[in-house]
Amino acid sequence: MPQTPPIVCVSFNSPPQNDAEAICTARLLSSLAEMGCEVHWITAAHTRTLDESVEQEIVSPKIRITRVQIPCLTQSVKFMLEMRHQVHVPHLEWVSPAITAARKKLSEIRGAVLLTRSMPVVSNIVGYYCRSLPAAWIAHLSDPYPFSFTSNKGVTTFASVLLHRRWAKRIIENADLITVTCQNAARFMKERLRIRFTDRTLVLTHLGLPKLARGGAILERKKNEFWLAHFGALMTHRNPEVLLAGLSRAAKRIPHLRFLQLGYIDSDVVHRPGCDSIIRLQDDRNLNPRDASDLREQVDVNVIVDADIGTEYSPFIASKYPHSVCSGRPLLMITHPDSAMNDYTRVHGGGVVASYRNPGEVERAILELHSDREKGDRSYFPSSELLNQFSAETIIPPFIEKLKSLAGKSDRPHPAPADFLLPNSVF
Repeated sequence: MPQTPPIVCVSFNSPPQNDAEAICTARLLSSLAEMGCEVHWITAAHTRTLDESVEQEIVSPKIRITRVQIPCLTQSVKFMLEMRHQVHVPHLEWVSPAITAARKKLSEIRGAVLLTRSMPVVSNIVGYYCRSLPAAWIAHLSDPYPFSFTSNKGVTTFASVLLHRRWAKRIIENADLITVTCQNAARFMKERLRIRFTDRTLVLTHLGLPKLARGGAILERKKNEFWLAHFGALMTHRNPEVLLAGLSRAAKRIPHLRFLQLGYIDSDVVHRPGCDSIIRLQDDRNLNPRDASDLREQVDVNVIVDADIGTEYSPFIASKYPHSVCSGRPLLMITHPDSAMNDYTRVHGGGVVASYRNPGEVERAILELHSDREKGDRSYFPSSELLNQFSAETIIPPFIEKLKSLAGKSDRPHPAPADFLLPNSVF
């Protein structure tokens, strides 16, 4: 049986950031390390926004971490980088020093498999420039990329769309394996980019967070109140008006209905008729994961709101979905009927699904969940089978077997990148 190859992961985001992608990557790499893999993590040197004790809980001490400073560049040098790499994305200035660090590590660790992440895309760009060194390169598409065709200046142009598509094709065509969070993500990529890569695609969904130590957050509630909560931003493409319309309708039938929104939401949407009396808004964009975990267990229903980007299916599965499943509380999933969350629900239960385009369905779902609580049926509580879908014991062993099979291929071509770097002197 082939041995598990060493793993070198390049991911811009990481703890001590309190960031969804950082925590997802930490959970994946920690599970790999705890199951016997040799893991090296190349990441950026971030300012701490995550409580240090939480970081110690979710990042395995077995991981060897290299932190690469983010250069502070002038606008003219940033422009040179954009022209050199032909892409306009956040944190492009980190690419060059990260490539240097990754190439050094891959030269030291022969036979390693390179894992790179896509949020932000600069991590996968580093992988493209280092693709000649590892035994195999696995590019993870944390969200269907390209999803947002905006530049790092927030401007969408025809040129930026073309450049993003060019880089997406480079990554997909050169990686030995593409991992996605759900089947619909690969479907989205094939439709948008018209690239056939089915035989090189693997679903590697988010892992649920392990049980965290108590954070001390307490939900202040009165007797008979029925609480729903949403964690994270409710931006425009999540159609917050549909959720709030459903809530206001349901409140006419459920006198003590309450909704907790932890994160940004447009104030114009919140202050709509019928909503002011039921919403408790806490715009905490750096909520401690322990507090989030505590509150998820104290509310009656956790709400997951998917992004609507106009497709006839959802290509996403939010990382907060498995985290909410692990709370043990019922879920209200506002998404497209053709979605990964709906697929899990049909097979394993765990909540009610409503369309993110239909307030009436949201109202119906809330009434169903409330009726279940009043009857004490627990019909919509997550099952052990659903919990297992996001456990390390379910997800990691097949992935390790895939790593072994990729590293064992001796006939893999190693094209040397011709378009490597700007001279280090620009930094």
